[in-house]
Amino acid sequence: MNNILVEGVNIVPAFLPVDTDTDQTGDYVSLKNYGKVGVLFIKAAGTNTDIPTLTLYEATSVGGDGAQVLSAISTHWIKQAATSLAAVGTFTKTAQTEASTIVFNATSDTETLVDYFEINADQLSVGFDCIRVDCANAASAGSQYATLMYIMLEPRYIADTALSAIID
Repeated sequence: MNNILVEGVNIVPAFLPVDTDTDQTGDYVSLKNYGKVGVLFIKAAGTNTDIPTLTLYEATSVGGDGAQVLSAISTHWIKQAATSLAAVGTFTKTAQTEASTIVFNATSDTETLVDYFEINADQLSVGFDCIRVDCANAASAGSQYATLMYIMLEPRYIADTALSAIID
């Protein structure tokens, strides 16, 4: 394998930077060619009471066939700060009872944050090989910009370039 990140890892946007005052439905990615997927959520400081919630779904195709919530998030890592993440050197590991959601803490509405978690392909139900992550806010008090990216990890086959994760 090459030492260039994007030749062995595929990065796919679930949704690009957008005001999450409107709930965001992520795109699906397929884990047929990958052993696991990292989910990276980045958001700017928002308005009071706009606390985001991430929800994980599984499906049998990238078209969303048979979609259902997937309770597979037991650990996520977070960096969070009131004004600038430049002063936050490391992630804080956060354990939770295995669930399909991440509900951020009470100060996450007005603070910037980066959150990361991973889903292994073997955590999906039998016959399911695709996931998506949605973002909803608890309120719509004002603007809160965010993006969510999938980082496709552990390719099942060696190739010169990363294999597609947006086709079945």
